[in-house]
Formats: sequence, C-alpha cells, structure tokens
Amino acid sequence: KIPGDYAEVGVWRGGTGILARGILNELERHGSRTVRLFDAFDVKVSKYESGHRDLFAQTRPRDVIEYFKMFGVDNKGLQIHRGLFNQSLPQFYAMLNNADLKIAVLRIDGNWYDAHQDALYYLYSFVPVGGYVIFDDFA
Repeated sequence: KIPGDYAEVGVWRGGTGILARGILNELERHGSRTVRLFDAFDVKVSKYESGHRDLFAQTRPRDVIEYFKMFGVDNKGLQIHRGLFNQSLPQFYAMLNNADLKIAVLRIDGNWYDAHQDALYYLYSFVPVGGYVIFDDFA
C-alpha cells in the first residue's frame, strides 16, 4: 500500500477523478484518501503556439460535483483547487509543504509544457517512493 492521496492536475469534467474516487471508495470502504482536483475551471484558457490559438473548454467546479453525483460516486474527501496552475500550485505547496502530505498517484494533464513543469515542480516532492506520476497528452 502506497501512502497518500490522489491528485489530478488538469481535470476538465472530472472523469478520471470520479473513477479514482470510486476505486478508492471500494478499496478502502469509506475512502480515507483525499482526491485533489486542480484546474482553472471556469477560467477560459487560451494558448498561442506555432501561430495557432487553442481555446480550452471551461467547466465549473459545481458541474464536476454534479458529475460525481450523476455517476453515483460519493464526493466525500474531494478537494477542488481552482486557478491557473502557475498560481494555485505554488499556493498549495506553500500551505502544505511542511505537512506530512503524501500523493500516491499524481496525474498530470496540463496540455502544455509549462503546466507539466509547474505540476512537477510543486507536487513531485509529495510523491513517496513507490508512488506514481502519470502524464496525459504530453508530446
């Protein structure tokens, strides 16, 4: 058993977080681990690269909570961290750096290099030996 929570950086509608919470609820009977979801949420995020403008969909935190309910997954132990990663992750780190927090699974789906870099810089120190870091859409 690897100690720690599940943290996801880049949530969109929360599908992977719902799956993680559901699995933790089944494995631990009351899910003592926290599911931490980081996203800009209702902030429109746009990025210019190679002459193209990408606009990423926005989702409200209350929508994510509704999706948990829709799939019948208890959202107890869910923490939503709202804001751009370069703002919310340093705040999270500053708040919990001296705590005994561990993240057993860190899933990063930030769509851009700097988002992945911020996630690793501020959250990797919370991942214990044997923990997992999962990269999604990193190319």
